[in-house]
Amino acid sequence: VENADSSFMGDFKCEFKYGTVTHEKIAMRTSDDTITCDEMLFEPYGTSLLGSGSTPYGFNVIWSPISSSLPVRKATSPPRYLDNVASLAIDVYSCENLAPNCGRCLTLDADKYDCGWCSAERKCARPHQCPNRHLSDNWLNATQLCPNPVIEDLR
Repeated sequence: VENADSSFMGDFKCEFKYGTVTHEKIAMRTSDDTITCDEMLFEPYGTSLLGSGSTPYGFNVIWSPISSSLPVRKATSPPRYLDNVASLAIDVYSCENLAPNCGRCLTLDADKYDCGWCSAERKCARPHQCPNRHLSDNWLNATQLCPNPVIEDLR
C-alpha cells in the first residue's frame, strides 16, 4: 500500500467478490505499506469451485474517513476504495477439484498451488488437510513419484 494517510483514513476492510456475492472482512494496517485482512474461509465445495477447481475472486480494500478526534467512521461517510491499479484478484482453489488422481495432483504448478497427494485419503489436498502426513509415504509432493501409475491416454 502506498500513500495511505492514517491521519484521516481508517476502518479498513477487505472485500472479496465473486459474481453477485460480496464478503467483507476487517483489515488492520500493520505497517506503513501493509494492510492485513482477517482470515477468510472460502467454502471449497461451493458452486464457484465445482468443475474447474479454481475461481478468481475480485479483491478490494475499503476505507472510511475518520474524525481527527475519534478514530471511528463517520456515520454519514460512505466507504471508499483504495485504487487497485493492478486489478489484484485472489485465486481461490480446491486441490481435490483441481486434480482427481495422484499424477495430476503432483504435476500442478507448485508455485501457484499448495497441493500434494494424501495417500491415506487418496486425494489431492493441502498439507494441513492430510492426517498423519508426517508418516512415510502418506504425503507426496511434486518432487516425489506416485505409486502404481496408470496410463490414461497416449497422444
